[in-house]
Amino acid sequence: MPTEAEGNYASMGDKELLAAYVDAREKEVRARDIRFRTEYVIKQRVEERDATGIPDDEYLCTVKEQPPSPPYDSELLIPLLEIFNEGDLGECYEGGHRGPAPWIPAKWDTVKLKTMARLYGGDVLDILAKARLPGRLQITVERRE
Repeated sequence: MPTEAEGNYASMGDKELLAAYVDAREKEVRARDIRFRTEYVIKQRVEERDATGIPDDEYLCTVKEQPPSPPYDSELLIPLLEIFNEGDLGECYEGGHRGPAPWIPAKWDTVKLKTMARLYGGDVLDILAKARLPGRLQITVERRE
């Protein structure tokens, strides 16, 4: 059977070709399983240590939170409709309405929303903090050069 480096799969018989394919697929499944399990343990260790990575001489490991999209639970932002004055609300909120599609849902401009929250302070900042959705942790592990 030709080596992987040779990549001469065209000259293989049917049985060899199918066996090579199944073998590659099984290795891929095992590799993916190992990756998911090691990612889980890396995330656990980083969270336990309240760190942003795992220090090592040979590897560079960082864990960063990727913000979700949208970053806030819009249901928890509803009280802001009562708190903001009309002008400020118009800056950061667009209510649901009919458009080219049958219905365009309401949406918040999160950049302007954060600016308004800092302006209003107190309860608004608390509402925003409670509405924030957790991000997904992204792991980067590379060999140091």
